[in-house]
Amino acid sequence: MSRTCLVVDDEPTIRELISLNLEAEGLVVHTASNGDDGEAVARSVMPDVIILDVMMPGRDGYDVLHSLKSDEATRGIPIV
Repeated sequence: MSRTCLVVDDEPTIRELISLNLEAEGLVVHTASNGDDGEAVARSVMPDVIILDVMMPGRDGYDVLHSLKSDEATRGIPIV
């Protein structure tokens, strides 16, 4: 079974760079470009780990972190 990662970052270049490196290590990578989409993808995919940018327009990483850690279904997902 493949390990999955979610990369949430508003900068396309950063998202792509992180994704390419993780894919090269064999992970299946999902991406999101903002906090709302990141939270939605996290809830639908239930990744093994989330790489979450802090400074994003709209909902920042801290808000998404708090929301995911407050929910029983997603609180166990490690977030970097």
